Amino acid sequence: MRRAVPIGALILVLGTLAQPSPSAVFADETPGAASVDARVCKLMPVAELEQFLGEKATRVAGNDSDTVSVCTADFSADASAKLQYAKPGTPGVPKDVQTMLAVPRDMLSSGQQVSIKDFGDVGCYSAVVKLMGGQEYAASCGNPRGYLVLAVARTASAVPIDAVRKLLATAMSKL
Repeated sequence: MRRAVPIGALILVLGTLAQPSPSAVFADETPGAASVDARVCKLMPVAELEQFLGEKATRVAGNDSDTVSVCTADFSADASAKLQYAKPGTPGVPKDVQTMLAVPRDMLSSGQQVSIKDFGDVGCYSAVVKLMGGQEYAASCGNPRGYLVLAVARTASAVPIDAVRKLLATAMSKL
């Protein structure tokens, strides 16, 4: 079974944005079988991600629950993207960008390689994530309005925050 390496970073990156209880809000899988028909998969900017990463998506699938929808796009063993949506008022979902970026700020203060940008309505950060035998580059941007978060990770090179912010804007335009 092929596993896209960056998924570990995506879980870390997305999990840290959902405070105070990320595991309760954004499990790696929501109940049910993975499907391209998951609500948030309709928002995934696949064509734009393919252009940015320089390769075709090999798999796009997600899951829905009553409050959360998750979609993952795999591009290779070295690149993945995850888009997550939570209904407003879902417990554990930050209500503003400052709260959403609290954990990345803690990561930065603990000496980890993290870059944080607050754009007012959107918060973003990039990180170099150390994993078994290597590292991954990940960037994540989120909008607390309706709580939509996009994370992109790859092993080959850094993921620019501005690129992920534009990709999130594309997804948000479909809401």
